[in-house]
Amino acid sequence: MRVLFTCRPGYGHYYPLMPLARAAAAAGHAVAVATGEPIRGVAEADGFEAFSAGPGFAAIREAFVAKFGPLDEIPPEEHRSFFFGRVFTGIELPARLPELLAIADKWQPDLIVHELSEFAGPLTAEITGIPHATCGYGPLLEPEITDVAEASAAEHYLAAGLAPAAARLYRSLYLDPCPPSLQVPAASEIERRIAIRPEPAGTDTVSEPAWLGSLPQRPTVYVTLGTVWNQDLSFFRIVLESLARRPVNVIAALGPGKEPADLGPQPPNVRVCGFIPHAQLLGHCDLVICHGGAGSVLDSLSAGLPLLIAPQAADHFYNARRVVAAGAGRCLHHADLTPASVSRELDVLLRDARYRDAAATIAAEIAAMPSAGGALPALTALADGPPASLQADGKPMTE
Repeated sequence: MRVLFTCRPGYGHYYPLMPLARAAAAAGHAVAVATGEPIRGVAEADGFEAFSAGPGFAAIREAFVAKFGPLDEIPPEEHRSFFFGRVFTGIELPARLPELLAIADKWQPDLIVHELSEFAGPLTAEITGIPHATCGYGPLLEPEITDVAEASAAEHYLAAGLAPAAARLYRSLYLDPCPPSLQVPAASEIERRIAIRPEPAGTDTVSEPAWLGSLPQRPTVYVTLGTVWNQDLSFFRIVLESLARRPVNVIAALGPGKEPADLGPQPPNVRVCGFIPHAQLLGHCDLVICHGGAGSVLDSLSAGLPLLIAPQAADHFYNARRVVAAGAGRCLHHADLTPASVSRELDVLLRDARYRDAAATIAAEIAAMPSAGGALPALTALADGPPASLQADGKPMTE
């Protein structure tokens, strides 16, 4: 089987596909990744055949500002709808589609697997008649966001001579990495859904920094804003100020584009890093303070760690609500973020065992989910029996 994985050019969109890609490669299937920079280069460094498809992350950011103006002019509560309705489907889909079609023609995949917000992949599959599967990266989209995304994507399906119904997000096989305690009831209504265990990035890394094993015997707090929303260092300054004189170890990962020196000197209990894989780090931690990105949330809960979430944008607010509802963390909105408020929230999370118990329950759910290898038979069956695409009149393309 030849499997083409497609994703937006962001770490948080690439990493959820990697357990499947590695499992497929280990089982002897041919695997390739199609995306923009910097992720195309990351996939190549990870040992995959990698194709350039669509604009890179920097180019997307430039196109966004040129068309819509600065992101901070859009209210955060509107980000989710705006990205799915205007960016993922409006800017990225048409820009990525021609290259994906050319890659599919040249590489001849038997199956396309795309992450949920990469919309050129399923359209390429429908145009070419190649079966496709969708891989999620967190809780199911809110119904109103699903409606916005499908309506926007349907315009491109119609332009390709396909029925709008072909643009439905969960029309094909859905690979669901969200544990039951965080998932929404509507997920059970998806006709073809397979649970797949989320795995922290860096699972295949052999060694870890020596200093991780020599931390003092006291609670360790991990602070991160992920790989996209990490540009505003004021978040780190506020959080680190609140933790600097407390009896805790603090590990702050600034992410791509930032260096430890950007924050200046820190007290002995604080270690600032540029980037460190979650698989190396989380087993040494007791609590995570983060923005609420799906990867950071699922990776932390996989390790049974409660969360303090300070949502920044996109899906962060939604993920925070799911975590709070599950009892595995607390939410502190940006306007309320001060050293004193962070310190108060830290006290609650470290002293109240109910948060750690809830996080441990979710960790057990994740551990019980099937591994990526367990999804391969369903993917093989999908590749062996491609569904017919729908024309604009709703009839199969094969008629």
